Amino acid sequence: MKEGSRVGAILSGDAVNIYFLGYGVYLGDVLLPEDVKGFWAKLCRAGKHKNPKIQLDNGKVVWGCQCWWGDEEKVRTMLKDDKRKVIKVDISKLED
Repeated sequence: MKEGSRVGAILSGDAVNIYFLGYGVYLGDVLLPEDVKGFWAKLCRAGKHKNPKIQLDNGKVVWGCQCWWGDEEKVRTMLKDDKRKVIKVDISKLED
């Protein structure tokens, strides 16, 4: 994926729902700041591993370690074709 590419980000899914974070732009792989929550974020920081940074259209940032993400058109097609309900979620409102 090239920096500047349009992407979609999905938090997770289950048998009934897909929890969707939104669409945005891939900004490249960078070191995670300390305020990024989650088990995988802690592991990435501990190993000093760079992580995909995604600026969502709503202005929020999500990181590759927090979601499943990929090309915007492929994510749009997957969401359209999937039978599960798509629920929009806000990364900033989720607990660690």
